[in-house]
Parts: sequence; C-alpha cells; structure tokens
Amino acid sequence: MTLRALLLEDDPALHRLFRQTLQNLGLQVSSAYSLQEAEQVWQRQGPFDLLLVDMQLPDGTGLAFLRRHRDQIQRQGVQVVILTAESRFRYEAEDMGFEFYLEKPVSLVMLQRMVARLLGLSPPSRDA
Repeated sequence: MTLRALLLEDDPALHRLFRQTLQNLGLQVSSAYSLQEAEQVWQRQGPFDLLLVDMQLPDGTGLAFLRRHRDQIQRQGVQVVILTAESRFRYEAEDMGFEFYLEKPVSLVMLQRMVARLLGLSPPSRDA
C-alpha cells in the first residue's frame, strides 16, 4: 500500500525540495500552493496519510486549513507536520492538537526523519 501525502507549500523551490524528500521515502505526493488549491486536492484526492503544511500562504494560513479539517484529520489518523518560521503558528497549532513542526529553514534530513518516524517507515540510507 502506497502512503499518500498532501504538500501545501507556496514557495516553488521549497515545494520541489520537500516533494522530492517525501518521494524518496516512497510517498505519493499531491501538491497545493494555496489554501484554495489545498481544499480542491483534499476533496478530490483524499484521504491522505500525511499533511505537510506551510503556515504562511498567499491566501491565508495553513492553520485555517487545519482548523477546517481538524475533526476529519484526527478521525482518520492523518499525521501533520507544520512548516513555519514564526513560533506563534507553532503554539496555535499545538493548541489544536498538531504538535509536530519544523522551523524554517527546514533541514531536509530532519524532515525525512520526522516523516519516517510518524509513518513507521525506514529512512533511506545516506548513500541514496
């Protein structure tokens, strides 16, 4: 069974890096660059095993997406990793029950390790 991720990141360069990192772990990745796109992908392609969510987006915050779908995320056991450069988002997310976050600039090694741990995967070897 292939694990599925929704990547919500508006910066194209970071999006490519994060997407490749998730694919290297064997995940099938769906992309969104805005809240509006994330809503469409969520409705059409869900459910997902993992959400990788940037907080500052062109049309709002990743918190708005998480708040709107919190019950479904928790009911389905979706793992959530928050990406943020601002600690205020981290605390708001924790208050909603989303405790996994990575501070920007994100270490791809840390991202890979966190996702592997959350989904019960073996991280690729360093040689890969």
